[in-house]
Amino acid sequence: MMAMMIHRALVVLAIVVMLTAAAFADKDCSKTGSGKCCTETSFGKCFSVHGRYAIYVENNGIWAISQRRLLSTAGDGDLDQMIRDRGDWQDFDLVGGFRVCPLSRFKQGHTQSVCVQSYRDLKVMKRPVSH
Repeated sequence: MMAMMIHRALVVLAIVVMLTAAAFADKDCSKTGSGKCCTETSFGKCFSVHGRYAIYVENNGIWAISQRRLLSTAGDGDLDQMIRDRGDWQDFDLVGGFRVCPLSRFKQGHTQSVCVQSYRDLKVMKRPVSH
């Protein structure tokens, strides 16, 4: 009888642990790029940029227009879908305001990894030929 109660308690505990792990599994911004979990990190404060979000072969990125640098993202399902809804991902980009949080240190001349916290005033634009 006691062994059966211990067994049930362990099964319940295992289920609680699995559900908790599943609930937090998509909270890793470096994997999802999702605004739901993108927050300030030890690499610096979140910041706003006006840029061009694009899907690339190896990863996605935001070309920060005024800063003339590329910010690498893990991707964002909503942003990617906006591009795909318009046509081939190689033909369209999103231009607008992005709030991003750094996932790596800034180093002049290098791509910085970020997650996308939010975005506004986006327009789907035909990708420039020289892009």
